[in-house]
Amino acid sequence: MSPGYFETMNLPILQGRDFTLHDTRTSLRVAVVNQTFVRQFVGAANPIGRTLRTAPEPNYPSTVYEIVGVVPDTKYSDLRGQIPAMAFAPDSQYPTIGPWSVMMIQSSVDPPAAIAGIKHRLAESHPEIIAEFIVFQSRIRDGLLRERLLAMLAGFFGALAAVLAVVGLYGMISFAVAQRRQEIGIRVALGARRPQVIAMMMREAGWLLAVGLVVGAGLSLLAGQTASTLLFGLTPHDPLTLVAACLLLAVVAAAASFVPARSASRLDPLVALRHE
Repeated sequence: MSPGYFETMNLPILQGRDFTLHDTRTSLRVAVVNQTFVRQFVGAANPIGRTLRTAPEPNYPSTVYEIVGVVPDTKYSDLRGQIPAMAFAPDSQYPTIGPWSVMMIQSSVDPPAAIAGIKHRLAESHPEIIAEFIVFQSRIRDGLLRERLLAMLAGFFGALAAVLAVVGLYGMISFAVAQRRQEIGIRVALGARRPQVIAMMMREAGWLLAVGLVVGAGLSLLAGQTASTLLFGLTPHDPLTLVAACLLLAVVAAAASFVPARSASRLDPLVALRHE
């Protein structure tokens, strides 16, 4: 690539320098490598100034390059794969130049307007050039179509599961209140105050919630490996996601339990004691 590529792609130079116009065919062959390259082939030592040799290929003889810079890791052709060790060389030192080239353009203008303007200028100055345009962000977005669809489905079923959890917990607590009307009436008649009745019912809901969280967290850890193969960017065991899900379920369960617990605290002792 040419000087300015890393800046255009918003890739900072972590160590060393970028390519310059002084890197020519007659100067020392130089290369910029990514962090994975450094970890695999250099280790903890300083990579700047070390050399690498390319394997010979047709029209591309074996060449020694000096590492002059390090850039962050990036994916190359597939967002789902592992990050490969990568080495970048300046096009000014390329062995052979072909009849085509790939140019990355960063613009604050909307892509359709930018493409139309570039096509117009090319048609005026070099009508023999055939140009094809691809919006980089659209290319990435289209490559994640399956993951986006699965994420939407997972979000929908997650919301549905939360609703079912609220309804189920509310029903269980309401049923427990109905089954214990006489007991609650006796407690109120003997002097139990409303906060005590609410606390008693909330404790029972808390036990149900604790058991559900333990079982659910265990099952989610077992199923995490499968989810990581379906959705891009997920790790099998993400502590932050598990904690956030548990907190959300705890808040939902507390809200669903408070309503029947408050109803239980308002029972008339005489009505409750006559209830069969």
